[in-house]
Amino acid sequence: MAIKAAEALAASLGMPMQNFTIALVLLSAYPMALFYSYLPAKAATTKHIFSIGVTTFFFLTLVDVGLYLQLLAASVAAYVLVAAKRESAWTPVAVGVGIMGLLSYHHMNNQIINPDPARSDNTGPIMMMVIKLSTFAWAAHDGTKPKDVLTTEQRRTAVHHMPTLLEFLGYAFFFGGWLVGPANDFSEYRRFTRGEPPFDHIPPRGIATLRTFLMGVFTLGIYIWLDKPLSHWGILTDEFAKKSFFYRLMYINLAGNVVRCKYYGVWKLAEGACNLSGIGYLGPCPSNPQKQIFARVQNVEPLTLELAQSPRAYIGAWNQQTGKWLRNCIYLRISPIPAPAPKSDDKKLVSGKPAKKQSTAFANMATYFTSAIWHGFRPGYYFTFLSGGIVTITGQILRRNLRPLVIAPSRLAPFKPLYDLAGWVFTQISINYICAPFPVYWVPNGLTIWSSVYYCVHVWNFAAIVFFSFLGGGTMVKRVGKQLGVVYPGRPAKTGVVTPPDVDVTDLLPNETDEVREIKSHDRDYEDKVKTT
Repeated sequence: MAIKAAEALAASLGMPMQNFTIALVLLSAYPMALFYSYLPAKAATTKHIFSIGVTTFFFLTLVDVGLYLQLLAASVAAYVLVAAKRESAWTPVAVGVGIMGLLSYHHMNNQIINPDPARSDNTGPIMMMVIKLSTFAWAAHDGTKPKDVLTTEQRRTAVHHMPTLLEFLGYAFFFGGWLVGPANDFSEYRRFTRGEPPFDHIPPRGIATLRTFLMGVFTLGIYIWLDKPLSHWGILTDEFAKKSFFYRLMYINLAGNVVRCKYYGVWKLAEGACNLSGIGYLGPCPSNPQKQIFARVQNVEPLTLELAQSPRAYIGAWNQQTGKWLRNCIYLRISPIPAPAPKSDDKKLVSGKPAKKQSTAFANMATYFTSAIWHGFRPGYYFTFLSGGIVTITGQILRRNLRPLVIAPSRLAPFKPLYDLAGWVFTQISINYICAPFPVYWVPNGLTIWSSVYYCVHVWNFAAIVFFSFLGGGTMVKRVGKQLGVVYPGRPAKTGVVTPPDVDVTDLLPNETDEVREIKSHDRDYEDKVKTT
């Protein structure tokens, strides 16, 4: 009955129910976060109950009772399995596959079997739960292993002591990120609700909250204002095909900028509420302790993304919490970073044993596949992901071969600003082009958009790969570079042929600044201290 009343209210406002739900949840999170911030710092149980209660209320009144019960059951099942068998590496695999199966069922039903535009797509909470449950399961497993076989990030997030069911559900249904994110690590949630460092001294958060909130409102305003005149669906019309090539190319790029503003807005509004609650607090800036940083749950950096000069920088600033999940729970579990070898043995170690150098191709493929399945089954998604890999490979090849030409002591060093400008232009065009099928879903629509500009991005990317990888382009460029005074590191290639890099998917995922890494190292130090006491 409550859901029917909410649907009626949304209809009276002329809003789709899904948009109404997102808007109401995001905006109401602010007063809830303000109230939450006044709960006693050490009142962890009260905080868990508050989060569960608020999320349950919104779920039952705005989303779907059946879906709530499914997620509750999945969370309890995951908790029981991890509590019983967390020493086994197959336990987090089982948790991840199980919750991903539930998500895939709903994706298939909403996108393929019963694609009703009038019905709300409520897969957002399941997508967040996939991240939370699998992240927790792996962290609990890491908590059973010696720290010298873990990466720095795994040591920081490892769960050494199993939580109570109430604490776990408080994390899984945290009111600040259950609908559209951001998803965070359990260890961070535990320290936050217990008032442990750095959350024992959270500074005033009003300015950080307001800045993030205004960014969300501003970018959502741009999307609402320009969505119709610059929609990707407009590219599919006969009138669009009559425009000039330059017009079509610019339209595709502007449409990409506009549609991103929707995600900027939603993610920034959610981040602002988390900052207000306090969980977004990262710590004082190492180089300037007077500067307090609220970036723990940051999901996107709009300015960094829009000014990115390479696909790596671009993708690293986008959907960062999901990227962190893909890196830590998928990629590194298949192709883990070797632990440091003992000084007496120069062989690399993986889980304490000598390891041969292995290709990361399978790990990359599995990570891309997981990301695609997580998003759904619309063919446009796969067009974007597959082409994204090609663009990233090309970016790495071009950077490796061309960037040394504009770095001192090269005589072309004064022209580096032009190189940076060209990198920005080609990056923006490439990403907006490959992402264009994403919002129009289907194969014919995606091909129509790409063919309207003669598949130009695919053409120049394949041309660059062939030239540098198979036609000796690397040799020619290096020969020119040496004449210009370029100093190349390492030994010269024997054949002069630059082969396509075995792309490490961590290049496609968020890159934390040295500042953020240093602050998070304090989290790791605190976790190590807790474990030994």
